[in-house]
Amino acid sequence: KDEFDFKHNNYTTTENVDKTPNEDVRQLQRNLNEAGYTDKFGQKLKEDGIYAGKTAYADDRKKSDNSNTSIIVAYSKISC
Repeated sequence: KDEFDFKHNNYTTTENVDKTPNEDVRQLQRNLNEAGYTDKFGQKLKEDGIYAGKTAYADDRKKSDNSNTSIIVAYSKISC
């Protein structure tokens, strides 16, 4: 099932997702939960080890936040 995420202007899909639990993904979900990242509904991630829509959403948010922080740090160094 595909759905369009208007807030982030992209598609998410649950088709062809590897539903085999993976310990690295489980650790990622745990880290995202501990850092306060949630799914698009504001719910904590299920730590099931499956990288699908909700985990991808939270992971994308974290990557976006890290990217924005890098831009702010670079700008503050240029401004000094």
